[in-house]
Amino acid sequence: MKRYLVIGLGKTGTTVISKTIQNSAGISNYYLEPKNVAFFEHLASHSEDGVVKIIFDHWIMKIRLLNGIIHNEARTNFQRNIFITRDPRAELISRINYVAFPYFQAAKRSDEDAADWINIFRRKESDPSFSLRDLVAGLADRFNVRITEGAPRMTEAYAHYVSQLSPKYKALLRYEDFVSSNLSNHPLADLLSGSRDVGEGLQRTLRSGGTDDWKAFISSDDLAWLNEELSASIEALGYERDVEIGGEVSPDNCSLYVSRIIEEARRLHA
Repeated sequence: MKRYLVIGLGKTGTTVISKTIQNSAGISNYYLEPKNVAFFEHLASHSEDGVVKIIFDHWIMKIRLLNGIIHNEARTNFQRNIFITRDPRAELISRINYVAFPYFQAAKRSDEDAADWINIFRRKESDPSFSLRDLVAGLADRFNVRITEGAPRMTEAYAHYVSQLSPKYKALLRYEDFVSSNLSNHPLADLLSGSRDVGEGLQRTLRSGGTDDWKAFISSDDLAWLNEELSASIEALGYERDVEIGGEVSPDNCSLYVSRIIEEARRLHA
């Protein structure tokens, strides 16, 4: 039986990595973000292959249940528990770009709302003085969306959870190594050798597919701010505080991406 569990924070590449594992291993069953233990009890009673992807964010208040899954107390018999890590600053910027999707899917929003949201991201592309903190403030002021308030605590909790877990129960994969195909000596290399196609229904999860895109979104002041906000997570996950920043923000990975996922979210809500 081929059965794998992929776990990570939201916006750390869990979808593309879990789908790649499914494609590489030739597994037909794929389970996207189950949120309760009943799913795992049902899975334990069957013997089919499967890739299960869960988001740590959904289990932070159910750590005992998560421990039972990771330690195979639920008898799900995963061959590997694969934990994804990503630079916390890149993760946060990816969350900021993606937050439009749940916001516009949750309720009926006006055309004006959509236009105002997209224009905030367009300004990020066209105005070098418009910082990441300005963008975050713009979303908070206009839409009361405060994406950065809980993110550092969530990332720190995940970093702590992964670091204290016995190597017996985890296989670690850095998102940066995956997207750059720096996997020649990685124990999961064979599981990550196949197609990275996520399927039509999950295309919204793909934005840049690169490791350095996030560095174009921030100024030196933003970097200092992020390093302070995410200090514990950056250290725990082994990332460097000092990184080379700069470059142009591509509309494909900013306003055009946001526009696309807003359109999809509004269509799904309707």
